[in-house]
Amino acid sequence: MMKKLIFIGGAPGVGKTTVAKMLIDELEKSVMLDGDWCWYQGKHWNFSQENKDMVVDNIVYTLNNFLKNDSFDHVVFSWVLHLQETHDFILKNLKFKNFKFYDISLTCDEHIIRRRIKSANSDISSNDLEQLVNRALDRNKCCCKLSTVKIDTSKLNKDEVLTDMLNIIRK
Repeated sequence: MMKKLIFIGGAPGVGKTTVAKMLIDELEKSVMLDGDWCWYQGKHWNFSQENKDMVVDNIVYTLNNFLKNDSFDHVVFSWVLHLQETHDFILKNLKFKNFKFYDISLTCDEHIIRRRIKSANSDISSNDLEQLVNRALDRNKCCCKLSTVKIDTSKLNKDEVLTDMLNIIRK
């Protein structure tokens, strides 16, 4: 069986991590990488260029290891992935090219993103919260413009999103 590399991108709050975890439980011989795991910084994120470069290097390194490992047929990568150049850079730098690639963006209605971000971050200041919301909304707009398969999660529950994703992967 040819390996499958599945990118799940989208703004914060659209359900990427939730669905990615469900997906690896559904697909045999699966492994998942969440891009945030490659640089998790708690409440005090530093988005310096040095840190951005580091996280992409960490992602490429880890994806290469997953792709060369015979234990895995499905490699699921979940991250914001709102810029085409990030997709392109990661793919260009993978050493192991023998895989079928699925590039999926989850999108969501602005009001739902706003509600989910506020609900998940009720412990931070209103100014910081508004910055998070605005960043998420900006990322959502960027994801809508990418040349990816889109799944709008606005009116779907997590099981419906999973079913849509499985239908794409199993075609």
